[in-house]
Amino acid sequence: MLKSYSVFIARVREQVENGRTLEAAVSEAVRYCIANDYLKEYFRQKHKEEVFDMLNFVWDQERALEVRAEEAREEGMEKGMEKGMEKGLVSSIGRVMKSLNLPLERAMDVLQIPAAERAKYAALVKG
Repeated sequence: MLKSYSVFIARVREQVENGRTLEAAVSEAVRYCIANDYLKEYFRQKHKEEVFDMLNFVWDQERALEVRAEEAREEGMEKGMEKGMEKGLVSSIGRVMKSLNLPLERAMDVLQIPAAERAKYAALVKG
């Protein structure tokens, strides 16, 4: 039974990847499974609409999880880049202070750190 279900799901995915709608892919997979003795009795007892509704719910959940995972990756990348840029600016402030022998405020002037962000960078430089 599990192998038959796996064949059915694989057939649906293959059809969707080849550009068919989910409904068309399910219909084709049902026909394929009946013709090849996979879940034959199950599909004869159920209407295609019931199978589609059930599969569509599972598919939507799966897609929602994929979308959320992608959003989480993008969010992580964004945060990582922000953190890296922040570290780079802190390092630059320190180098300007040292090489030009300037106080913190003057180094931030040279690097044109926005006024709204100066307190944050001052705290980071002071450690």
